[in-house]
Amino acid sequence: MLARIANEPEQKYVCCLPSFQGTDSGCTAATKQVFSGRARKALDSATPATFLFALRFDQCDGSEGVACTRCISRNVADQCNYELHLKTAKEELIRKIRNLEIANQELVSSIREKDRWIENVVNLVVNKGHGGEDPELLKPSGQTYQDLVRALHHPPLDRGVALRHDSGSSLDSVQYGSDVNMDSDDESSFRWTSVTTDESRIHHLMALYFSWVHPVHMLFSERHFMGSYRNKNKIYCTNSLINAICALGCCYEEDEQGNNAASKRMGERFAQQVLCETKNETQMTPVSAVTYAILFLVELSSGKGASAYTHLRLAVESLRKISVGNWSAEAFEITSFGIHTLNTAWAAFTYQKPAAPISPHSNVFIKVSHNKSDAYWKSYRFPKDSGKDPITGHAIETAKEFTQLSQVIFQTIRVWCGSKGKVSAQTLLRLYRQFTSWKAALPEHLAILEFSADSAPQALPHVFSLHIQYYVAICQLFVPLLECKEFSAAAMDHIRGVCVSSAHQGLELCQRYRYLFSNRYQPPMQAFCLLHLSDLILRQGKQGVEATILFCFEMLSESLPGFPMVGPMQAMFCESVLSCGYKLPANVEKLMDGRTWQSYSREDKLECCQRLTYAQPVDMLVERLDPDIAQVFEDEWHEHIENHGGNRDAPDDMSIFDDDESEPTASKASSTKSSTSSRRHVKRNSGDQRAMDLRLMMNP
Repeated sequence: MLARIANEPEQKYVCCLPSFQGTDSGCTAATKQVFSGRARKALDSATPATFLFALRFDQCDGSEGVACTRCISRNVADQCNYELHLKTAKEELIRKIRNLEIANQELVSSIREKDRWIENVVNLVVNKGHGGEDPELLKPSGQTYQDLVRALHHPPLDRGVALRHDSGSSLDSVQYGSDVNMDSDDESSFRWTSVTTDESRIHHLMALYFSWVHPVHMLFSERHFMGSYRNKNKIYCTNSLINAICALGCCYEEDEQGNNAASKRMGERFAQQVLCETKNETQMTPVSAVTYAILFLVELSSGKGASAYTHLRLAVESLRKISVGNWSAEAFEITSFGIHTLNTAWAAFTYQKPAAPISPHSNVFIKVSHNKSDAYWKSYRFPKDSGKDPITGHAIETAKEFTQLSQVIFQTIRVWCGSKGKVSAQTLLRLYRQFTSWKAALPEHLAILEFSADSAPQALPHVFSLHIQYYVAICQLFVPLLECKEFSAAAMDHIRGVCVSSAHQGLELCQRYRYLFSNRYQPPMQAFCLLHLSDLILRQGKQGVEATILFCFEMLSESLPGFPMVGPMQAMFCESVLSCGYKLPANVEKLMDGRTWQSYSREDKLECCQRLTYAQPVDMLVERLDPDIAQVFEDEWHEHIENHGGNRDAPDDMSIFDDDESEPTASKASSTKSSTSSRRHVKRNSGDQRAMDLRLMMNP
């Protein structure tokens, strides 16, 4: 019996009857002398009900505010008072303290939110009429200005109103690196990425991205992105997008001594974080599409182009069905055209029809403002460059021209790789006219690439990339004709002249890019452009071939530290050089970072660009030519020349170049003078080896 009493569970409450004598009834009337004959006295303090009732082989069934059955049966219910057990009271007190702490944190957050709201309103009023605020950016998408006014009358204490504020150039806020604090001190605990807590490092990587990638592959509106980044809302910016941007920025990061081992490891961590965050997303959004497009560039740069294409395809196909949500029409148009332009560029280098294309006749950037965002550019490489003066960037205009050029490139891909009919002379010359018309319509500040010693600092790398891609497109348009055996010798010489001269001009721009900016800071796909231009000289050129081979290897070697994909591309170029009967440079292994070209397997090459070679499959494309193209092409060509001011009776007057382009049949003296003039003021590093004689290259 005593064992049973000892094992009785402890009740939650204590039953107290402060004065109850002369009877053995009641919850607290018993003492240790319960079974003795002595008179009982009231207890001085409450005794656990479990012990008392156990002595009576009973249990206390009372609860807080309700008397127990025993006291009720004794008619003393009014004196039965149950109190919390000490342990339970302690737990309840701890719970209340925690709830108060949470409530206090929420109150502090609400106060900070209100302070930011007040600051935004003050800035809006102060900057009104002085170009400080863009009403379309301040006003949430889908709302009227009356809605905005009503929102301003109600402070966002419940964090329900996210007021976006973006004044000035958004590029100034990121690009110039570690000296700019873009995060609020009140919310220093908020982090866009968990890879690193070093905010200056994150800003540095983002600045590299906005300097060297964003103007070429404009996948999102920088102005809208920066508004979300500053205000820490996830309309135009998410954690996965920041991680993707930083991962690509790591490709360009190195210290003053040129070491980038730490950057490689951090880039891998950023890329892994992107995959971890995107796999938890339940639905695709415009920001998701942008993230996957940048992730494609990250994986392509690391040499995984084949597997990376699945992410690009997902980004392109999702644009057809994702909900725009709170995105503005301007921001979504930039994203849509940017992703499709990237998709077309990759299709052009891998010779496949683009997935989910849009009409090549669509009007470009009709809802995009050309004078508000992305206005400035700065040659940023290290944090110390943040003090440099920015120059006019023309990024929006350049992105528009990239898109319009890609529309013609898409039609070229469709003719060679996607159409059902045969390729006719009329079709090829129509496409060529579209290319030359596009180039002729370029605004002056994007068309002129001649720089003196004083004006060279005004050069823009993305404008050079634009022109380089143009010359690659011209070569890809006509190269398959060189495999057709039906053309006359004269027609073949002129077609070859067009291709070789375009390749020379493209390579000259690559050389200028190298001296002005360094090939270490080229966009990822420019390596493909270099290979195609060099390959054409390798196969069709008559002079300067060895110099072109060395130049190509040197250019690729400069970009190899940040872009491992270049390794398999160098191996492919080695195979092309040997197959054409030329020798590899003596220092080829040094230029390939100590590896031999045989060390790259088929899988390495397939993973790089989905094929075993970068070269056009001309043996397959030539089969698509119209059987009568040889007879029709020369007449169509002569007609084209006459329409553009040429003379069909002059045997040598068959050039279809614009007036500002060098003709392939120009004399050596004239070409030498022109080439020397164009390079007169280009600054060269004394230690650089002259790998390419442009005077020879301009005379095929």
